Amino acid sequence: MKSPSIALVFLLASSADAFTVNRPAAAASIRTTTSLNVDLPRLDLPAAVTAKLEENDLKNPNTMTEDEYRAYAGAAILGTLLFLIPGAFVTGLGSALGEAAGSAFFDFAVSALLGGGAAIYFSLKDDELGEKARGYGTQLFDTVGLPALRYDLPEAVTDKMEEIGLMNPNTLSEADYNGYSGAAVAGTL
Repeated sequence: MKSPSIALVFLLASSADAFTVNRPAAAASIRTTTSLNVDLPRLDLPAAVTAKLEENDLKNPNTMTEDEYRAYAGAAILGTLLFLIPGAFVTGLGSALGEAAGSAFFDFAVSALLGGGAAIYFSLKDDELGEKARGYGTQLFDTVGLPALRYDLPEAVTDKMEEIGLMNPNTLSEADYNGYSGAAVAGTL
């Protein structure tokens, strides 16, 4: 879990020129993807807001290049996160957030084990039910735009899976593997 956090810090630190002098305008309403595969929607600010930004010698996000916009969005996200946690403790929400995080973790664990496990089981069946489950998983990934990361399971695990009539995820086609992964995510949610 530390590597995505570290990668985010390096991404933001390497793109710290978000509030420098204006550069050539970029096309508005472009969606960009960072190296962390996070899709950043470009939202156009109203003219009243951009006029105030220009009055104060600040860059207009509507005219930023893709790299500048990524840095701008990253700085906004980082600033929000840096003030969210300390702010929660100053306002007394820290204990409530701790309880909520504990409940959310427990709920996620139960969902992953029961819902995700059931979806994985059904998606690895080599029948019509398995085909449907993989189809729904593929639809989820296509809709959300998530990449399926492929992990090979140990042979001891896949042997047991094959003994109970399940397909071996290590030998699935790319399309079937994406469906299997999507079904696991859908079942967890």
